[in-house]
Amino acid sequence: MFCLPNLKKLSIFFLIFSLNSLFANSITITLATDPWAPYYGPKLKNNGYLAQLVKEAFIRKGYELKILFVPWKRAYEYSKVGDYDGLMGAFYKDERTEFFEYSNHIDQAEIVFFIKKDKNISYKNLKDLSKYKIGVVRGYHYSKEFDKEKENLHLFEANHSKDNIKLLIFDRVDLILGSKKVILSLIKKHYPQYLSQIKFLSPIVHSNKLYVCISKKRKNHKQIISDFNEGLKEIIKDKTYDKILKFHNF
Repeated sequence: MFCLPNLKKLSIFFLIFSLNSLFANSITITLATDPWAPYYGPKLKNNGYLAQLVKEAFIRKGYELKILFVPWKRAYEYSKVGDYDGLMGAFYKDERTEFFEYSNHIDQAEIVFFIKKDKNISYKNLKDLSKYKIGVVRGYHYSKEFDKEKENLHLFEANHSKDNIKLLIFDRVDLILGSKKVILSLIKKHYPQYLSQIKFLSPIVHSNKLYVCISKKRKNHKQIISDFNEGLKEIIKDKTYDKILKFHNF
């Protein structure tokens, strides 16, 4: 006797088959970065809003994205020589274009100085801060202006922004430099009791755009960036970009 297959089971079979076919034919891209909440991090929902935007743009063009969270210095050096395919959330820097192909910008970050409120510090230009100890993250690029002036500044390098906040709290440095969203997020999470004691200074140092960078050691790096840019345009056009921001409360 001929029996029709169970339609529910058949639907599940074809769904699994379709997904397997999709990922079997996809190209895997491995991007490295360090945790940078609230933009991205291994403990954030969907690895953070920026990571979800990047992943969705790549999926639209048939790519599978893997994200490695490692110290920034390692992410940069390993990507430069092609051990990783590239970087996620990089700032633009002229000398990096020798090693990387840049995407269209995905979002931007306001870079500001933070101080403790009991410190009487203000500034109009970077030279005004030459007598203070400033905490920065090793390997980070903040702005062209900052790079030009940093030889005249007293900089203390840490491996992570969280470490810099601790240095600020315990008066090991006078100021720290970083993304406004990132520093505030880290203080709220790790040092909430100090939130009322810390403030950011005006003017902002720079508004940095955030990019995907593909190593020029990666085969077809230009095509990968071109595809990503097209995917990014698609998710902006159909409002997926806005929906992802809303999902992450931005």
